[in-house]
Amino acid sequence: MGVLNALKAKQNLLSICLVLLLQDLYENILRNGNHQNGSILSGAPANSIAGAAAGCTTLILIYTLEIAHTRLTADIGRADVRQFRGIFHFLTTIYNKDGIRGVYRGLPAFLHGMVVHRSLYFGGFDTLKEILSGEAAEHGLAPWKRWVVAQAVTASAGLMSYPLDSGYSSKADDDAIWPGTTNV
Repeated sequence: MGVLNALKAKQNLLSICLVLLLQDLYENILRNGNHQNGSILSGAPANSIAGAAAGCTTLILIYTLEIAHTRLTADIGRADVRQFRGIFHFLTTIYNKDGIRGVYRGLPAFLHGMVVHRSLYFGGFDTLKEILSGEAAEHGLAPWKRWVVAQAVTASAGLMSYPLDSGYSSKADDDAIWPGTTNV
């Protein structure tokens, strides 16, 4: 179980680093892009689109770790013989059996939720931070205000994207591998 916890910790660290890096990159592209007026988008739309794009890009890059963690955790709980010996064995077994589609099976269902969650999460935080910082531009935003904004945005984004996470299980195909997803 320790190996799976280490895998999850590495995955979370990688995910956080990637999403923050990519969110800044996409936001800079949208705000400072090659456009006649100097920027493609600004304000809340740029923040939301950058957050959604960063979340989706990160998910596509780390999805194999997420699915491997889930399947290996389920495999450890089996009473009979384990199906996989580790992450590399899992990925090669699935790839040899189903190809790249097998490794990324279920990704579209995750992407729907990621677009909504990350656009609200990053878009909401960055937009509110800009609005509140405008009032105190010379001093920046007080740490307690940033914390309040972060808590409100995190709760709101989670509540608003929750139906996408739980709604798929009622619409799933009978032959779907994982409940809540459809075969790609």
